[in-house]
Amino acid sequence: MQKINYYKIYIIFFLIFMLTGCDKITVFPNDKNSKIKTIENIITGLVIDYYSNSGRSIDRNKILVCKIKPYESGYLALTLYAGEGPQLVLFYIDKDKNNNYLISKKSYGELAISMGFSANRVVDNDNTIIFGNLNESTWMPSTDKRKLTNYSKMTVKFENGKLINEDFKTREKGYIILLNSNSRVVSILLYDSKNQIVNSLEDFNQCGNGINDTELN
Repeated sequence: MQKINYYKIYIIFFLIFMLTGCDKITVFPNDKNSKIKTIENIITGLVIDYYSNSGRSIDRNKILVCKIKPYESGYLALTLYAGEGPQLVLFYIDKDKNNNYLISKKSYGELAISMGFSANRVVDNDNTIIFGNLNESTWMPSTDKRKLTNYSKMTVKFENGKLINEDFKTREKGYIILLNSNSRVVSILLYDSKNQIVNSLEDFNQCGNGINDTELN
């Protein structure tokens, strides 16, 4: 009677498994980071399409997506067009009934020119959104000179007593502050990497600008 070669049987089954099952195996090295990268790519594509279809002569290399934050069922994306006719736009990006992302609402904000930052305020569904761009240098009203900002963080205080701290990456171009209630801003402070105050809302108000109230629609 011939002996069964179990080793050969094992090899045959192993090869069958490899040939029929490998294409079904999915490896997720980092689920969270992969999702974030995908969202960034989708939003960047939508923003480029928006500017490309705006009827303006656009340099695509001047379109910057400065900040993305989850909001309600979608995302807020702060964008800066740094070419001729610069523009700051806050987009709300959500999914349609076919589960495709699209630009649902937008808000036009004021840009910082002489100052190191701008401040725009939106009230949407009883939420307060503060957003603006950040410059690498700022005019100082006290000395009438410019200085480097090197912003590392900002704090925003509201009338209802809420205080929100926001850290910045190096050379960050914009920010989005979210408050889950309707309240006005009473204080803004921007710090450098040495925790020294660079700019404040008081500096901003001296330029006659103040916080710009705008709409998300």
